[in-house]
Amino acid sequence: MYITGLSLLSLTGFAIIALIVAVRDIRTMVIPNGLTLTLLCGYLLVAAASGWSRDEIAASLIAATMVLFVGLLLS
Repeated sequence: MYITGLSLLSLTGFAIIALIVAVRDIRTMVIPNGLTLTLLCGYLLVAAASGWSRDEIAASLIAATMVLFVGLLLS
């Protein structure tokens, strides 16, 4: 698999933000909405910059929404 600069940057950014969210969640048991929205906006920007079509982006957002609701039902 060929890793471009954009994909490496996005993976690094996601890992750093996810680590911040995990540490904060362990300490306070709260995940700030701003961090969640940052991840969502970053995903949309990277997906669009990577050449994904609207259908691919919409399908992945629908899948993420389904995972979220299943997780809420299980908790």
